Amino acid sequence: MNLKQADIAIVGMACIFPGAPNLEKYWENIVSKVDSISDPPSDWGADDVFDPDSTASDRVYCKRGGYLNELTQFDPLAYGVMPRAVDGGEPEHFLALRVAHEAIGDAGYLDRPSTEIALL
Repeated sequence: MNLKQADIAIVGMACIFPGAPNLEKYWENIVSKVDSISDPPSDWGADDVFDPDSTASDRVYCKRGGYLNELTQFDPLAYGVMPRAVDGGEPEHFLALRVAHEAIGDAGYLDRPSTEIALL
């Protein structure tokens, strides 16, 4: 089979964006033309990395951005992660786990018994 002619099916979708904790809110924000760019949260430490004249890769030239703020909250037990394992973990990994879980749920696989999924 020619891969260029293969059909693709999207069976589940999920996302987290600034101002949008889920896919529905994301599309609602797009349709409503919501601007989710803001000043950094006070605890972000923007002054530590802000330098408008620097070309170094560990500096930013602008403080405003798309911040997730409270959307970065993660309940480790809901995903089978021991709370002690969260300390020292990368927040991006936990966000990716959350989005993957939500995409699997959107596809309807969280409602199926695990034995049925194993047979697919």
